[in-house]
Amino acid sequence: MKIRAHHLLCLSTFRGEGYSPAFIRNMRRVWGWAKAGGRAELIASPDAICRVCPEQGDCRAEERDQRLLELTGWPAGEKFSVAEKILFLIPERPRWVREVCSDCPWFELCQKTIASF
Repeated sequence: MKIRAHHLLCLSTFRGEGYSPAFIRNMRRVWGWAKAGGRAELIASPDAICRVCPEQGDCRAEERDQRLLELTGWPAGEKFSVAEKILFLIPERPRWVREVCSDCPWFELCQKTIASF
């Protein structure tokens, strides 16, 4: 599977609310796969999560991907354990979500999720 960089932040804050039913089902599928040890290729382009995104291509996802790649120093094309990358994000997640995702329609929902941890 291929995962776009900023979707690792999305997965780390996902709670299954505030999205369309199809999007929630798809995110739960990807999250379950990740928790089961899923490995992926890091990309900065549309992935399996984008397939059911309500934004339908009207988003700034490439900019979010590039910002996260710059902050982390991760190279696009890297193969990785999704769970390990998410764990890496946790300590810096509040700052990185602000820096990467402030223009996202779900930004406030993710901020609430982070505040609840």
